[in-house]
Amino acid sequence: MDRREQLFWKKVDKISHPNGCWLWMNETCGKTHGTVNYKGYRTGAHRIAWILTKGPIPEGKVLMHACDNGICVNPDHLKIGTQHDNMLDMWAKGRGKNPVLKGEKHGMAQVTAEQVIEIRNSYATGTISQQALADRYGLGQTQVGRIIHGETWKHLPSMASVKTFNRARRQRIYTDEFVKELVNLRQQGMSLVDVGAKHNIRFDTVSKMVKRYLKEHPDGTHNPQHGQGMAQRQHDH
Repeated sequence: MDRREQLFWKKVDKISHPNGCWLWMNETCGKTHGTVNYKGYRTGAHRIAWILTKGPIPEGKVLMHACDNGICVNPDHLKIGTQHDNMLDMWAKGRGKNPVLKGEKHGMAQVTAEQVIEIRNSYATGTISQQALADRYGLGQTQVGRIIHGETWKHLPSMASVKTFNRARRQRIYTDEFVKELVNLRQQGMSLVDVGAKHNIRFDTVSKMVKRYLKEHPDGTHNPQHGQGMAQRQHDH
């Protein structure tokens, strides 16, 4: 045993702890792990204890304390694992915050990252409602709204910002066919509020478009000469 090893083990109490922990009696990092300068570099005392007794630590691996005592350097209380293993062990023992899994890794995810981007970009065009997207992807309208406005899938970048979404809604061009659908829903007895919710537009905007359509088509039919009659920008503030 060379002098460095002798100096190292002199800083270890091998007898005091009732559970057989070898306690590091020198410098610590945050009072949780022992630290030591060894051969010109600073590292964990438990790592040096392992190296001196069992050999090199495999590259990319970490040492985990089976005894859950950070200042223990007893090699028999240590085991090799990955950083992921170490984090799982920490969470299992109630230390640290278990992170929320994101995106598709979350067990409750109903769409993929690719579909989220499709939803956001489709809505940004201003030609499709949240309800229509919800129907397309088998989601609820509220879920789609949260995806669009970044309340969920926050980590995922989108080709269009929320400002773009809102601008698209305000400047959306409504065709005669779209407005005719609104008219049909109203004639079927659906309220202005429900029609607006279905297509993600304000009820007063629905009312204006329906009234204008009926004024331009008093017989309830589509007149070709008004082909662009309703293709006006409606400001859905």
